[in-house]
Amino acid sequence: MKQAALILALALGGCGSIGGTATPEPIVTTQDTKIVIPVDCAAKVGAEPNYPDTDAVLAAAPDIFKGVQLLKAGRAMRIARIAELLAGLDACAGGHKP
Repeated sequence: MKQAALILALALGGCGSIGGTATPEPIVTTQDTKIVIPVDCAAKVGAEPNYPDTDAVLAAAPDIFKGVQLLKAGRAMRIARIAELLAGLDACAGGHKP
């Protein structure tokens, strides 16, 4: 009787591994999902500078040479200001590359 029980136990134990009734290992994968999230842009640009070529200052210039110097200084400041503003707009639009 003990031999019959042992043979039955071995037969049943072997059936689980041979017959394919064991549960297969689950396949785990990861995926990256990119989602665009809109955010408010807060580009920090400085205050408008005081340009040296205002009408009052140019009218008070002692000679034309001083007036031209003031105009050149004002133009250089405006070019720098426009570059600063464009950089802020570009950063808000996402056009900058880190």
